[in-house]
Parts: sequence; C-alpha cells; structure tokens
Amino acid sequence: MDAAASSAQRLRQVRDLPCPRGLPLIGNLHQLNAPKLHRVLEQWAEELGTPYRFQIAFGEDPRTLEQERGVIQEHLAQIFPMLMHRVNAPFPYWRYVRLPRDRRTDRALAEVHRTIRGMMARSRERMRDEPSDAPRHLLEAMLALRDAPGSDVTDDIIAANVLTLLLAGEDTTANALAWSLYYLCADEPLQQRLASAAHAVLGVHTVCPDYGLVKDLDLFEAVCSETLRFRPVAAIMAFEPVENVQVSDVALPAGSKMFFLTRPPMLAARHYSQPGRFDPESWLRGHAGGDARVHDPRAWVQFGAGPRVCPGRHLAAMEMRLVLSTLMNRFKVKLAADPSTIEEITAFAMVPSRMPVRLALRPTVESFQPQTNQPGRD
Repeated sequence: MDAAASSAQRLRQVRDLPCPRGLPLIGNLHQLNAPKLHRVLEQWAEELGTPYRFQIAFGEDPRTLEQERGVIQEHLAQIFPMLMHRVNAPFPYWRYVRLPRDRRTDRALAEVHRTIRGMMARSRERMRDEPSDAPRHLLEAMLALRDAPGSDVTDDIIAANVLTLLLAGEDTTANALAWSLYYLCADEPLQQRLASAAHAVLGVHTVCPDYGLVKDLDLFEAVCSETLRFRPVAAIMAFEPVENVQVSDVALPAGSKMFFLTRPPMLAARHYSQPGRFDPESWLRGHAGGDARVHDPRAWVQFGAGPRVCPGRHLAAMEMRLVLSTLMNRFKVKLAADPSTIEEITAFAMVPSRMPVRLALRPTVESFQPQTNQPGRD
C-alpha cells in the first residue's frame, strides 16, 4: 500500500465526527438558541472537542444571507436581526415564500439602497461643483475610480461596497467599543493612563487633529484588541468550500458548512500567557526585548486572515483609536449597572445586551484642581 492510500485511510469523514445528542427529525435544531448561539457552540466544543458536527432538520444547514444617518440606522436595525434569523433557519424558506418579516426586511434593504444611491448622487454633484485634487472621503475615492478611463467599476459595485461597510463596519466597531468600556469601567488606573496618553496627542482638540499623530494612540488600539480577545464581536465565522478539501484529518466535500469559533484559541494558554488576565500591554510588547511570555497574534482572527482578510480592519482600528481617545481625553467612565446583568447576545455580531455607562467630565489640565463631585450623564 502506498503512502497516499494509507493517508486516505486515516482521513475521517464528516459522519465520523462527534455530534451532540439531538432529537429525531429535527436533530440539534431545538438546541440552537439564536441569541446564545456562540455560547452553545463553545459549550459543545468543550464537551466534544474539535472538530465536531451538528445536525439540522431537513438535511439543510444554516445559510447566510448572501436625517440620512438616522434613516440608515433605523433600517439596519431591522436588517441585522433578519441576518441572524436566516443564519439559523433550518432551510431557506424565503426563496419560496415571503413572510411579513421578510417583506419588512425587503423594504428596509430597498430604503438603504435608495439612501446609498442618493449619497452617491450628491457626492458626484460636489465633485463636479467643488473639484478637489484628492478625494475627500472613501465614497469620492470609489466614484473617482468608477469614472477613471478603462475602469470596470460600476455604480452597482460601489453601492454594494457601501452597503458592506454599513453592515459589517459600523455596528461591529461600535460593539467592540462598547465591550471596551466594560473593561475600562473596572480599571481606573488604566483610564488615567489613557487620559494622559490622549491629552498628550489631542491637547485642546476634541479629536486627534492630524493623521500623522494617530500612530501615538497605540495603547487605545491595544485596549480594543485585548477586549476583542475576551469578547469577540465575530465569535463565529462560517465557511463553505467550493471543492472537496481536507481540514486537518477530516475530509470535507464541497458545499459543507463549517463554523469556526474564534474565542477558544484566544483564551488558550498555548497562545497567550495568563490568558484570563486583561492585559492590553501584551499587544505593545509583542515578542520584543526577549520577552518570554507567550503572545501569538496569529490566534487573534477577528478580521480573518490571508487573502480574505477583512478589508476594513485598518478603518476599524482607526475608528477605535479616535473614538476611545476622544472619550478618555474628556471623561471618566463608570458602569451604571451590575456587570453580572450584562449578557452576550448573538445578533449577527456578538453584542452586549446593554451597556449603560455614566460619564463624568475630567478636570481641565489648566486648572490643576482636584476633581469636584460632578453629576454624571448616562
């Protein structure tokens, strides 16, 4: 027997993988609690090891749905729950029948698309009436590329990219910042360090005044990176191979639905020293200076990796640096609720059930006066 045949014999098939106990006909469907989906899958990983499989009724696995700002937010609030609902649907019923909630989602998507097209039209008008040597924002840059000689970019492609940024790049970043506040509220010394770092860069400005200074806000991105290690906004990543593949020792046929849990490896001692400790400094140390402590950033995959890495990861990092430094420069933050009452909810992204925070103004640097008791603001 040659080596190739021997290797093929050692491969496991999907049917060989351990599976949580389910019920006849519906399999594990009744156990897939949508708001807690990431917790259910993580618990099965602890019990069964990885990889494992789970079953859905009818032989179908879950499938993913292939003022102006206020309007967009209002409609996105309807779209996100439907995305999560369709991820967990036992079969794609919406291809055959449209329920009332599907029709509401259709209207929301149509309104978001209409708003995006309006944004594009107004940007084109500004570019025509107020020409500039360089694009003033991302949408203008895309429109300029669209109008360049020989370009194969279309308005439909631009609209799709804007929608992707809205769906994948706004609420995800906002929830990462919300979880960051959860940890900052419990660490006043870290808040003070961040306030000092922010003031050194921002000075009297409300927000970082120059792009070149953003590099001096590394600590703020480190806080967000460490937060996402504990509270991954992308707690589950779904993949579907388009051809037969082998993952580790498991043979997967084309079309298999694979769900990867991002938190377990980020809390494993083989990847991070003291994995249960919230330590933003570890992202600044890296492996420099002969530090023997383990810190493997390859286990941190919140933005994916390789050729399909999220194209918005640097935009998200920029947003988190700017928002968090602006907040810490002016305010102290305190959680206005019992931390034990804040739950993780799977709603497309992994979000907090709530995050009430009380803000108190920091004293001005010029006064050098101890902070007085000031009423906070929720």
